[in-house]
Amino acid sequence: WLPFFNLLIFLYWFPLLICLIGVRYTDFAQLVPIVLQLVFLTSPILYRKENLGGISWITDYNLIYKILEPLRLSLVEGKVDYSMALIIFLINIFGIYLSLFLLNKQARKLPFLV
Repeated sequence: WLPFFNLLIFLYWFPLLICLIGVRYTDFAQLVPIVLQLVFLTSPILYRKENLGGISWITDYNLIYKILEPLRLSLVEGKVDYSMALIIFLINIFGIYLSLFLLNKQARKLPFLV
């Protein structure tokens, strides 16, 4: 349940942070679909990490892969790495804090920025 819980927390704070940045910087909205497609194509979600060959190092820096890989392993193989899940959980707690802090900081300006 911990990898799934980490995914749900990530799906709350990360889009909130992207939206706050997108409201502040309007050109950022044009960059998001391009970056999202690149991240999806370099995330071995539908295939194995080994299939990337020489560029498999890119998964070490892919945040979405780091969130989805423990969930994928727990569903496919039934194994849960609790130390990695705890690290991801702490990163998610920091992400929630950061996104809510920025939301509270920009709350009065948001109607004028939209």
